[in-house]
Amino acid sequence: MKEKLIIEKLDDKKKEILEIKGLKSLKFCYFCFSYNIANVWKEKSLNELIEEIKDYLKIKNLKTGEEKKVKNIILLNEPEFKNNEKGYLNFEVENTYLIKIPYLVEICPHCKKVQGTYHEAVIQFRGVSKEIIKEFSEELIKKEVFTKDAIEKKEGIDVKVTDKRVARNLAKKFAKKYGLEFKLTTKLITYNHEKGKEVYRDFILLRQLPKTKFVYYKGNFWLKKEDSLINLESREKIKLPKASEMEEVEVEELEKINEDKEGAYFMDKEFNVHYFKAKKVLKLRRG
Repeated sequence: MKEKLIIEKLDDKKKEILEIKGLKSLKFCYFCFSYNIANVWKEKSLNELIEEIKDYLKIKNLKTGEEKKVKNIILLNEPEFKNNEKGYLNFEVENTYLIKIPYLVEICPHCKKVQGTYHEAVIQFRGVSKEIIKEFSEELIKKEVFTKDAIEKKEGIDVKVTDKRVARNLAKKFAKKYGLEFKLTTKLITYNHEKGKEVYRDFILLRQLPKTKFVYYKGNFWLKKEDSLINLESREKIKLPKASEMEEVEVEELEKINEDKEGAYFMDKEFNVHYFKAKKVLKLRRG
């Protein structure tokens, strides 16, 4: 069945109809950037697509019924490669006519088969509570980002998500909020020949850091380690005293401003300078 589309001439005169045979819409693959025309997926460039569309078009004179092939066609805009995006490709034909052809962005069957389910990033939760993971998922939904799969592993849970930019920003936010380790790595997935660039997938690690315990004992701050205490200034190590003799303290990062062979100088938020015989140290304050 032929599909007819009345087009608008640049001089606002509608004397002719541009007839499209068998071309109801176009589809683009979000992942490999191939296109579908007449229900056939093809891994070709956008320029090749334009030439193919030209073969579908012909100009028909309404008065005489005469038809002629299209020789000149110019694409006025490029498709937006966002998953489930709908839009129109606008063309200028023979320097006279303007037409619009609808398109849809989805995942082609090949990519679905190779990749399983499409996703831009994998969030790797390690030692993170279920409550935090649930909150993270709820935040993704609010931002209209979807989880494609959740895989339980021995070391934690991997969650596949459809938008790596949102996933990355949200992961940084949660790392800061809950004191989690944040680590980003990328993996090359494919190559976009049309745009001439590589396509990567993000792997975002969110790991619950082990809670380090510090105590205040005999006028000094100590690191509590199993059955012993380590003095943060002198690095002296002693046996663990009775619990009643120690006071647990909170921990906050200091900014290092200088160092020497034995230790380093650190400044707190009140601009007080502290010296510790350690290359990395934590600011401690009594609870």
